[in-house]
Amino acid sequence: MIKDWSETEFLERVHARVRQLGKPESRLLKDADGTGDEIRKVPKHGRQVATLVIIARALRWTLGQAMGTQDPTAFFDRELEVDPRKLTLALSIAEELLRDEKPRTAADLANATSRIYSVFADREARGLPLDDAEARALIESLMRRLLAK
Repeated sequence: MIKDWSETEFLERVHARVRQLGKPESRLLKDADGTGDEIRKVPKHGRQVATLVIIARALRWTLGQAMGTQDPTAFFDRELEVDPRKLTLALSIAEELLRDEKPRTAADLANATSRIYSVFADREARGLPLDDAEARALIESLMRRLLAK
C-alpha cells in the first residue's frame, strides 16, 4: 500500500475525472483492457499497482495522477485545446496522403489526421517548424506504417 494512501481522496479524484470524460466508468475501464470494476471494487489491503495502471490508462492520466502524487487536473485544459491552424494542416496532409489509397473510411482519415496533429504538437513543443522537409518525411514514414496495417 502507498504511504499516506487515502481511498476517499482517490475515489474523489477518479469520479471527478470520470465525470469530465463523460463516459460510464465501466466503459472507460474496458476500453483500457480492464474488467470494468477496477474502481468500484475496493480492496481490503490497498490497491495494486497493476490496477492503478489500468485506471490511469482508462482516465488518460499518468500513474502519478492516479496515485495522487501529481496534480490530476494538470492536463485537463491542454486536452481541450485544439489549434485550428494545426488541425487544418494535419487534415490537409492526411487527405493528400490518403487520396491514392484503397477506399478509406472517415475513421481512417480521422486516425491519420490525429496522428499528424500529434507530430505537429510535438514539433511545436520542441520549437521545430511544422511543415518543413523533415516534418513531411516523418509524417510520410508514419503514414506508411499506418497504411501497412
